[in-house]
Amino acid sequence: SFTTPRVFAGFAELGSIPAVAEALGKSEGGESALRTLDLFAFGTYGDYVKASEEGKGAYLALTDTQIHKLRQLTVVSLVQRTAAEAAAAAKGSQKSVRRRGRKGNAAASPSPYGSCVVPYSAIRSELSLPPDSSLRDLEDLLISCMYAGLLVGRLDQRSMSLLVGPGSAHQPPCASRDVRADGDAVTIMIDALESFHRRGEEVELALGDAA
Repeated sequence: SFTTPRVFAGFAELGSIPAVAEALGKSEGGESALRTLDLFAFGTYGDYVKASEEGKGAYLALTDTQIHKLRQLTVVSLVQRTAAEAAAAAKGSQKSVRRRGRKGNAAASPSPYGSCVVPYSAIRSELSLPPDSSLRDLEDLLISCMYAGLLVGRLDQRSMSLLVGPGSAHQPPCASRDVRADGDAVTIMIDALESFHRRGEEVELALGDAA
């Protein structure tokens, strides 16, 4: 699963299967394999680099292909976080301004599929790359994310940024990773689903008004 093309989620589910967990727990290197499943489910390339530098041997030694996939997943995590922050800021601004739509309806809710801007510097930092690392290699990685269906967006060398989105209800600008059953991830997912539900109601109301 670490190498299989176009498989970017489901690692946590695989590791939670009792038979898999039991078999790996009894095998040599099994604990490292389970931790590596968690790494691909929730972690980042920075986590892998840190463990390697500290000589902990917490994870399996990854091949170049597996490292490439982990870097792609790291970009997805960064984009998800940036998009969530942008949506939260838009929601807060909307509440403070209290804009009103036509016919007295409240302004549309911020879309969980909205656009965001991710500076190359932030991506380099997330990938543990030096500031003067190859621009071409970085953009090749981002392009591979787009071709894999992980991102919708474009590269902007003028601003040295990844411009993510816009997406739609049928094609969000960023794919999803595995979600932890605890912490803030579930809350963020619930907020996104509630926002999606509100937008559906707003579209239904708009169609009714237009009829």
